[in-house]
Order: sequence, then C-alpha cells, then structure tokens
Amino acid sequence: MAAGVAHYAVVMVSDWLGKLRGALAKNPGAPAGFVVVAIAIAWAEKDGATDPLVWLPGTLLIVGLLVVVAVAAPGHVPGGTAGLIAIVSFAAFTAWCFASIAWADVQADAWAGANRTLAYFAIYTLLALRPWRTRPAAALLGFYSIGIAAVGLWAFLHLDAGADPRTAFIAGRLIEPISYANANCALFVSAAVPALFLSSRREMPFVLRGVLLASAGVLIELALLCQSRMSLLATPVVLAAYFAFTPGRLRSALSLAILAVAVAASRAELLDVFTTVYGTDPSAAPASERLAAAIDASQRVVLLSAIGLAMAGIAWGLIDERFRVPRSAVRVVGLVVVILMLGATVAGSAVFAQRYGNPVDRVGIWWDRFKSNEYVSDADTSHLMSGFGGAGRYAIWTVSYDIFKRHPLVGTGIDTFGVDWARERPNTQDNIYPHSVELRTLQQTGLIGSLLLCIFIAGALVGALRRIRARPPVARGIAISSLLVFGYWCVHGSVDWLWEVPALSAAAFCFLGLGVALSDPDTVEEPPHAPWRRWVAMGLAGAFALLTIVALVPPLLSDRQVEAALRSVAAPTVAYEYLDRASSLNPLASEPDLLGSVIAEQSGDVARQRAFLVRAISRNPYDWFAHVQIALLDARAGDRVAALRSLERARRLDPRDASILFAAERIRAGKPPTAAEMNELYIQSAASCCLP
Repeated sequence: MAAGVAHYAVVMVSDWLGKLRGALAKNPGAPAGFVVVAIAIAWAEKDGATDPLVWLPGTLLIVGLLVVVAVAAPGHVPGGTAGLIAIVSFAAFTAWCFASIAWADVQADAWAGANRTLAYFAIYTLLALRPWRTRPAAALLGFYSIGIAAVGLWAFLHLDAGADPRTAFIAGRLIEPISYANANCALFVSAAVPALFLSSRREMPFVLRGVLLASAGVLIELALLCQSRMSLLATPVVLAAYFAFTPGRLRSALSLAILAVAVAASRAELLDVFTTVYGTDPSAAPASERLAAAIDASQRVVLLSAIGLAMAGIAWGLIDERFRVPRSAVRVVGLVVVILMLGATVAGSAVFAQRYGNPVDRVGIWWDRFKSNEYVSDADTSHLMSGFGGAGRYAIWTVSYDIFKRHPLVGTGIDTFGVDWARERPNTQDNIYPHSVELRTLQQTGLIGSLLLCIFIAGALVGALRRIRARPPVARGIAISSLLVFGYWCVHGSVDWLWEVPALSAAAFCFLGLGVALSDPDTVEEPPHAPWRRWVAMGLAGAFALLTIVALVPPLLSDRQVEAALRSVAAPTVAYEYLDRASSLNPLASEPDLLGSVIAEQSGDVARQRAFLVRAISRNPYDWFAHVQIALLDARAGDRVAALRSLERARRLDPRDASILFAAERIRAGKPPTAAEMNELYIQSAASCCLP
C-alpha cells in the first residue's frame, strides 16, 4: 500500500514538473523570477539583508538579470498602459530619491536609501516586464512560501546549536532569522498567504498540498512567537481581502480551519515563551531555566504541528482527487461555514468583553497608553494583548509629520530621519526610521515623491486588476495571493519600519510585479515587434546598468574595505590603509573616519584620531558623536573653551543624550571624562533607549 502511494506520488510530481518545464519555455522571464525569489529567501536568512554587504551584491545580480530579460526576450509590457505607467513612475520615484541626496543633511544615508529604492525598482520591473503563465507563477509563490517556512523552521529548531538559545528572543519575542520581532512576523504572515491558497487547490499535487499546508502552519506559529501587535490588525485586513476576492472560498475556509485547529492546539506553548519572561512566581525555577524549558516545548509543538498538517494536507489532496462534491452540497457547507464564522466572531467578542470590559473603554485606555508610551508587561498578559502603547510610535510620527510640514514639497532627503529625530525627540529613545512607510515617504521625499509613489502603486494595481475577472479561478487566485503579499507589507508597514528591510520589501515588490504580469490571459500571443524596439530596449537597459554600477559599486567596495579594517584592528597601520581606501571610494560616508578615530584612540595616536574626526565632521557635520570626541581631545589638551564650544554643537544636534551632558559637566569642573567612562556611558545609553 505504502509503495503504491509513493509510486503514485512520484508519477504525479514528475508529471507536474514536466508541465512546469513546458510552461517555463513559454515564460522567458520565469527563470529570472525564481532567482529573485531565491535571493529574497537568502536575504531573509541573513538577518533580512539589512547589511549592505548582503543586499548590494544581490541587487547587482538582479539588475543584470533585468538587462538580460529586457534585451534577450523583447515583448509587450503586461498590464497595458497602467502597467507601463507603473514602471515609469517607479523609475521617476527612484530618480527623485537620488536627487534628494543634493539637499539631504546626511548625504551618505540618502545615497544608501536611494540605492535601496533602486533595488526595489529593479525587482518589481524584472517581474512585471514580461507576461507570466499560471503554472510557473504558482510554482514561484509556492517556492517562496516553502522557502521562508524552511528558513524560519531551521533557525528556530537549531537554537540550541548556539551558546545560549535565549539570545534568539528579546523580551520573550522571537528574533530569528531577522533580529527585529515585528519584521519577523511580517515575513512569516505574508509568506503564509500564498501557501494557504495553494494548499487548498485540487490542481496542486497532493504531496505539495501537504507541504504547503505544513508550511503555512509553521509560518503562522512562528509569527505567533514574534508577538507583533500590528499583526492583530494587518492579518484580519488581509484575510478579509483574501476571502472577498479569492475564488474557491470554501476550499480556502477549510484550509484555514485546519490551520486554525493546529495553531489553537499549539497556542499555549507558543505564548508561554513570552509570559515566562515576565513570570513573577518566586517559588518557580530560575527564569533562565523556565525560559529554556518553554523554548524546548515550543520547538516540539511547532515540529509536531507541521507533521500533522502535512499528513492532513496529503490526505485531503488524495480525497480531493477521487471525489467531487455536488454544487448543492458546496452551497450548504458554505452556508454552515459562514454561520460558524459569525458564531466565532460573536464568541470572540464575548470573550474580549469578559476579559477586558467595555470595548470602547478599552480602546480609550489603549489610545492613552499609545500617546503616553506606557508599556504593559504583566505576567499574565501576552505582548499581543497588551494594547498598543509602549513602542513610542505616537512621538515618532508626531516628529516625522512636523518635519514634513516644514519641508512639504521636496522633503528632507531619503533615509535621513535619524538626524531630525535626535534633534527633536521628546524622549531618550533612539530611532533612525519613522516607523511608517507613508510618513517616511512624505517626510523624506515630500509631496513630489509621494505623488510619484502613489501613481506607481495605483498603476500597478490597475494593471493587475483590470482583466483579472476574465481569468480562470486558479490564475485569479494566484494573482490575488501575489497582491496580498504586497498588501500585508503595506498594512503592517504603515506602523513599522519594513521598507528598510530588503528581504521583506524585495518579496513585496516581487509579487506586486507578478500580480501585474498575470493580468493578461495565457492565451494572448505576442504581437510582432518592430526592430527599433529591440534597439530602444538595449539602449535603456545599457544606460540603467551603467547607472546602477555607478550608484551601487562604490558603496559596496567601500563597505568591504571597512569590513577588512574591522578584521585588522590589531594592526592599526593596516586598518588605516583599508579605511583610507574606503573613504576614497565613498566620498560621502563618515563611518570609515569614525572607525579610524576609534582605532587611533585605542592606539593612543591622538594626532591621527583628531585628523579622522575632522574629516568625519567635514562629511557629516550632523554627527554629534564626532563633535563630542573632538571636545574630549580639546579638554584633555587644556583648551576648555574649544571643548565646550564643540559640546554645544553636539548638544544642539542631540539635546537629550546623557553622554553629552555628562561630558559638559565634567569638563566645566576641570575633570574631563576618560575614554573608559565615556564608553561605559555609551553602552548604557544604547541599552536603555531601544524600542520594546
């Protein structure tokens, strides 16, 4: 029996792969799309690719693929006029981000932000430039969901391989593979949406349906371990859109019901990780032992749940292939599902009211906490249900909006929020991002950049939806699932910094492009092409490749030199050579000089330390740290007037930094602080100002 089932599975998978190969032959952009998704998965495993040394090389490869597809496979742009407008407006937005370097306070940060925008433009255009057929598009979505689930599960199950598995959690919230719990949650939930749809379709091989259902379960359970409160708002919005527009709602509801049962069975062990951190029972075992035990229990339940879901998905797939449910029965079951969902909603509301009281009063309490930055960490309250206070968003958004009002037309320059926040922050929290993609765009690119980005998104959505109803159900569901990956990123990113995590944004723009490329029916044949189109494509692709090399390669080479210098700190002379090359490669960056000043300080080379600091300030006069270091050098040399003048500059740049106030007090007293004292203060300040 088992051998027969295995043989049948092999035959089914082989047949499906054969069909996939045939579809790829008709879809010349598909291989490049799979490379892009593979890069996005690899970026997710590498801490979301927040390190430029990770995402810059991948971006160069993606741009190369875009040039090849544009030149070697000419054709019409999917989505009609709207699809073309989307590409052009995204290109204009990218160019505007590069233009903002000219008026940005910190030009190196603006350059890095513009390069990141270029990466997202290349990813979107590569996927949206040529039409996609249904089978390779389904394979791409499945590949992404399974890949992200594998990355997350591998990281989670191998926590014990590290020195201390507790380091994978901050305050009881999972920070693997991305070291930011909210970004982790967005990664997992957005990847679960395609898995949910594909696992419910009869057209998928039953083995893959089991794998996809297990992947969806793993992703949702890992997301629960992240305890991101924004997911409580973003997930219902995406699910509502999913059931409103995706065909086969009953199938999707059944898949979701199976998934919900598994997650409900695992919920206690998953949530116990967070509550263990804030447990206050004095008779219990030490917190470290209890947390380690909670992590072990959550690992076991995630693995067992995945196995159970895989078996359920395979069984459902086998039954689905042999039996066809009459339409009348489908309608009856659908009605039952609707009634059950309404009952669950009513029951959930009753439980909420019993636990938290009047919903209106509770929302008012949460709103007050949100504005006052009050954080809840009761032993019996999970982070998910602690309301929406404590993260400092209200203050961050207020400062960002105030900055926008002062620079409404062109903004302050891309990725320059950190300088303004340090100068205007009402508390000691340290932030470099506005925690909202809308405010980020308004504050940093102004109304002009915001208009360009809105035109791009509108064009992409119109291009994706204009003929979607004419498509077969499976193709329509694939297109909607693709758009919802982008949709979740948008909703969650409205209150969080997701744009700045390349692994998340790469997937969002990739699948937005896929949704547009699927807007044309598979039966449409390519029209004959005029010879001049190939020459135009070659010219545009060549110019784009050249501009990309000019924009991306110098920062990449500079960062590699800085990395080499970090490995050579024991040999200062060698490190200085690396840093000088890094500085010449990126003439806007101050980081090589700041690192050089630290190495010189440790080596006792005061003259070289001062030279590095002076050059750093000439490149970035808004860095308070460099001004403080100059002040300390002046104070130790006996020039108290110059020292206090530099400290005043630093204080204007960051009025709330404790180290500046401490240094000023000591210098006025004639006792300049030592390097060890300042370093200890820097460490304490960094530990106390992080967002929860």
